[in-house]
Amino acid sequence: MKEVLSQGLDAWIWQRVTSLFLVLYFLPILIFWVLPSANVVAVWQPFLFAPSMRILGGLASIGILIHACIGIWVVATDYVQIDLYQQLVLSFFYLLTVLSSILMLVALWV
Repeated sequence: MKEVLSQGLDAWIWQRVTSLFLVLYFLPILIFWVLPSANVVAVWQPFLFAPSMRILGGLASIGILIHACIGIWVVATDYVQIDLYQQLVLSFFYLLTVLSSILMLVALWV
């Protein structure tokens, strides 16, 4: 029983840590977006493709992956009661989440 509670607590902590990191990552991007000079691609490109933003973007991609996988697992195990359907839903959304994270990493580094 303690092991199950520990896993639930670990998932809860990871969910909170990743959400905090994602807010801290996207907040400067949103602030930059609101600035009047940010309407030009020539201003956005150096900002987003700076090495620090690429590294933070890669970490954000991993954070989204962890956050989404935990969220998908919680929703599927709470609301999908048939085991076969639960596995199908989890497999589909895990695949979708991993592919979108790979796409984000490719967009950042290529």
